[in-house]
Amino acid sequence: MEWRTLVDLTHGLYVYESTSRPHIVWVRMSELDLSEGAPALKLDLANDTGLTGGLVGDVTDRFDRAAAMHFLPAR
Repeated sequence: MEWRTLVDLTHGLYVYESTSRPHIVWVRMSELDLSEGAPALKLDLANDTGLTGGLVGDVTDRFDRAAAMHFLPAR
């Protein structure tokens, strides 16, 4: 699955669409808690993209808590 993305810095929107689905999805970044210590969140893009009942429109409130990502150290 491939994605096209757009970032609107003026309005704080992150917009994306799947190349295989007709839905456009966006997140209002100002409504997410991105402060230090805030819980990690994820949006299930792979399993919630059905043509009926899948992700579409504003999905800001569809994020779920998730384990924080751990990155490999630089060499």
